[in-house]
Amino acid sequence: MTERTYLTPEQVAARLHFSPRYFRNVVMKRDLIEGFHYTRAFHGRKYLLIWERVEQELLSEVAEGEAESGGLQIPMAKGGRCNV
Repeated sequence: MTERTYLTPEQVAARLHFSPRYFRNVVMKRDLIEGFHYTRAFHGRKYLLIWERVEQELLSEVAEGEAESGGLQIPMAKGGRCNV
């Protein structure tokens, strides 16, 4: 069985340099799937994210951007991408 690292949304937000409020209200609702990226523990009162799966999602988006443009892309604030 593989080891999993469970983190709170605040801990993941700190690792990714997001504000905890933005991470919880936007990123979790838009990009992460309950049951795969995170679980609701203790009768739905606490969110626990699986760091390895969040990191895998992040890296797949970077690889996807590289494949589309032939190079690295940096996501911009309004949804666009900067080609590097």
